[in-house]
Parts: sequence; structure tokens; C-alpha cells
Amino acid sequence: MACVVGNVAVAFGLGGHILFVNLKTSQKTYYLADSAPAGNGVACLTGHKLFPVLAFAERCVNPRLVLISYPANAVLSILEGDQMERSYIALCFSESELLVALTGVPDYSLEVYAWRSKELLCKKPTGIFSDQQRLVCSPSTTFATQLRSIVTVSVFQDLAKRIVAKKTAGTHGNLLLPKECLDYLTHCETLDQQSNCPAGMDGSLWQTLIKMRRIKIESEFRLKSCELMLSDAEAAIGAFQREITSKRNILAGLEQNLEQLQHEKFEDATNRTVQLVMKRGWIEIQQTGRESDFERCVLIHRSDVEDINAIIRRAGSKKLNAMVNAAMFRRKIIYQEWEHRALKLQLRDLRDQLATVEKCKITKEVQSWLKMKGMRRTEDLSQVALEKKIRNAIQNEEEMLQELKKSLEDIELRINTKRRENKALDQQTRTLNIDVTEQHLQRDTELEQTEQKATQDRMAAIVERARLVRLVQAQHTQILELGTMLELQRLKTYPTLTASTSVMTHNAHHLLSN
Repeated sequence: MACVVGNVAVAFGLGGHILFVNLKTSQKTYYLADSAPAGNGVACLTGHKLFPVLAFAERCVNPRLVLISYPANAVLSILEGDQMERSYIALCFSESELLVALTGVPDYSLEVYAWRSKELLCKKPTGIFSDQQRLVCSPSTTFATQLRSIVTVSVFQDLAKRIVAKKTAGTHGNLLLPKECLDYLTHCETLDQQSNCPAGMDGSLWQTLIKMRRIKIESEFRLKSCELMLSDAEAAIGAFQREITSKRNILAGLEQNLEQLQHEKFEDATNRTVQLVMKRGWIEIQQTGRESDFERCVLIHRSDVEDINAIIRRAGSKKLNAMVNAAMFRRKIIYQEWEHRALKLQLRDLRDQLATVEKCKITKEVQSWLKMKGMRRTEDLSQVALEKKIRNAIQNEEEMLQELKKSLEDIELRINTKRRENKALDQQTRTLNIDVTEQHLQRDTELEQTEQKATQDRMAAIVERARLVRLVQAQHTQILELGTMLELQRLKTYPTLTASTSVMTHNAHHLLSN
């Protein structure tokens, strides 16, 4: 099985792998189809005429169609169909984005896929009963005339080289260009002929223009090739990322299985149970001299039993020590928790005391006493000192009382003043209300309405008179202009040496008045 991939390489299907041979560099690369993500075997294959894309069918039960890109060898898509296929015997790409596949037994159906969207467009039985079949898609004339359909990197690069070198396919390069490219080169040669040179342009200038145009075309082709290389690289990166993700998932599953197996092995090695059952608690058997006495027993040497008992005693002592240590540790933890709760309660009491102290107000007497206590001075508690303190307190209270009385008298005086002012304002308000009422009673509303209407009528008449005066003036001015134009036309028709005296006088008066 062999096919050409995008006029770039030749692919050979060899059972479980595919061999690619580059047509330009003769470099060989391999694609392994030995797993579910990469494909299980190669039954048949085909290459796209314009794109560096290869499709092959798997050699397994319920095969799939796998599409890979060259030279990245990245999986572009996997077509699964309707899962009713038993095998594929032939594949073929159309010049558009379609892939045609011929299935094997039992129905030999033709399947048409849109390989970019992974969609099965149609499936139709053929009625043939032979595996020796070959698929060929007829070319599309409209598709062949469009240069933009040629989207391979090598074609664009070779075309760019030939554009600048002005050489044909037979003299430059080893790559066979499609017919569209050859037609394009021929068209460029036709445009570069001297007969297409504009009139009045120098020959050297025309050659410079041709050179600049070909350099521009070369830059465009190289830019397109770089874009295609970038898109292929992005597709390869995406495929590799998907493969890395799947490999990581598989590795995580294997690590989880390995960890589970290690745990099971450790449990089996450390927690193995061996049960020895002695009938009726006897550790010795009755010996009758027959071999049947030892059928249901285990013979153990006395030293082994003593060693086992010593091991059991050591294990028991270790277990008791561990239990004692655990109990002590629990008691220590309980004691620490109790101390923590006690300290929390003590902290809460101290906060309550602090709040009580902060809320407490200290009088001047207490402050003075504390001050005297801080100065280590004792308070004089004699009769004379007490009487003096009492007199001072009484005097202070009387002074405060006098100040309060004085402020009370001032407040009463201001209240009386405000009351008198309020009474005066009330009297003024009543007087104004009486005057307003009398004015309303003396008011003649009908006379006011009549005067207002007469005023509005006079204003409307004045406005109308002014409008009519302006209209008369405008019409008079227009009449004068028309009369002047008439006289001018008359003078042009019947020229005279003198003008009409009346007309000139009238026009002069009009100009002076304006």
C-alpha cells in the first residue's frame, strides 16, 4: 500500500506502522499505529492531493478512520462512523474536504465523511462482492482554477523561488507543481512581456517595476507558507498536548493501581492471620503408637513454644506500656484543656473588672484623697478642719445656687421679652389681615378684567399696525425697484439722452427717505 501525501511525501503502509519518504530531501520517518489513540494497525491508506494529510483505516474489529498530518505525524481527527463497519478495503480524498471510504463484508458500502467536522454525510451500499477495489474521485474544474486552494508549505516556497528566479518547473527545483501554479507562472511571464509596458515608460523602469512586483509576490507566498507552517505547528502542538494529557491520565491510573497493589501487599504481609486450634484445649496428644495419632495435629518443639510464649509476654508488656503512655497522654491533654478553660474564665473576670473600673466615676474628693495618699500625707480630721470644710462646702453650694438663680432670672426676662414681641407681631398680623380684607371688599374685579382686556386689545392693535406698516413699506420698496427696472429696460430698448424728470425726482426722494 502506497500513496502520495500533498505532493510532499510518499507513504507506505507496513502492517503496524507507516513509512513516509520526503520527495525533496528523501528523509524517512515512521508513524507507529500500535495503540488506541494512534490507531490499531493499517488496513488501507490514502493521501490528500493538496494538503499534507494522510488517512488510514485500522486493522481490527470495528475499525476507525484516523487522519494524521505530515511531517508532524500528529493525529488530526478520528472518524468512527456508525460503529457497524467490519473492515475497510479502500479510501480516497476528494479535492474538497471530503473523505470517501469503501467498507468490506458484508454490505460493501460507500461512506462519505466531512473529515474536518468528523461528520458522516451519507452511507450507501454498492452491491459489489469483491475486495479488489480502488476508489478514485473526479477532479473539480472550479476548484482547480483557484490558486488559493493550494495550501502546502513546500508548494508556496518553491513557487516563491521560481517567481524571483523566473524559471519554470523543469529548470528549478525537484518538486512537481500543480497545474494551477504552472498556469500562474505562465500568466506572470505574460504580464512581464514588453508589449504590456505602458506607453511613455522607459524599458529600465519597466524592468525595475517587474522586479519589484515579483519581489512582492515572493513575499506574499513566503508569508502564506509561514502561516501554513504556523497552523501545522499549532495543530501538532494541540495533538501532542492531547496525547500528553491522555498519557498523564494513563500514568495517574497506573500509579493509583500500583499504590493499591502495594497497600494490599503490605496488608497481606503484616496482617496475615494464622489460627492454630487445639482440640479441647489439649496441647499434648495421646500416643497409641500409630501414625493416625498425628493426622489432625501440629507438632511443635518445646523450645519453640517457650520462644513463642516469651515473644507473647514481650508483646504484652509493650502493649501495656503503650496503653499506660496513652492514658497518661490523655490525662495530660485533659489537664491542659482544664487549665485553658480556667485561664479563659479568669481572663473574662479580669475584663469584667476592667469594664467596671472604667465605668466608675472618681469625684474630686476621692482624687484629692488619692493625691494626698500618693504624697504620703494624712488628712486632718480635727473639729476645726471639719467645720472649715463644711463652711467651704456650704459657701460653694450657695455660690452655685446664686448663679443658678441669676441665670433663671435672665431666662425669665428673655421669655417675657419674647412674649411681648410675639404679642406685637400678633397685633401687626391682625391689622394686616383687616387691611387685606378691606382691600378685597373694595376691589372691583369686573372693572379690572375690563381694563386688562382693553390693554390687551390696544397692544394687539399696535402690533397689527406695526406689521401692516412694515408690509406697506416692503411693498412700496418692491414697487420702486420694479419701476426702476422697467425704466432701465425701456432705456435699453429705446435709448434717450435724458431721463424722465419726475421719475428721477421720485427715486431721489425715495433714496433720501431711506
